[in-house]
Amino acid sequence: MKKFKKLNKKENRETIDPYISISNIIKESRVKRNLSIEELSSLSKIPISTLNGIENNVKELIPPYPFTRSILIKLEECLSLQK
Repeated sequence: MKKFKKLNKKENRETIDPYISISNIIKESRVKRNLSIEELSSLSKIPISTLNGIENNVKELIPPYPFTRSILIKLEECLSLQK
């Protein structure tokens, strides 16, 4: 049983997290537009804590899927990201 748990942990580390790419894109776009987190929050009406969670990939600060999807759409609009 211990062997199985070790293998399972190793597999979890190798899983690609799509939020890492998303967080990099959002942070780079925000910085490129010279916006602070506070300014983006004001512009997008998304709480600062949520933006920090997305940019730093802190899963505890990222809301569940239906909300995350609408947040990402709003950020796409505010940061003029291409679809």
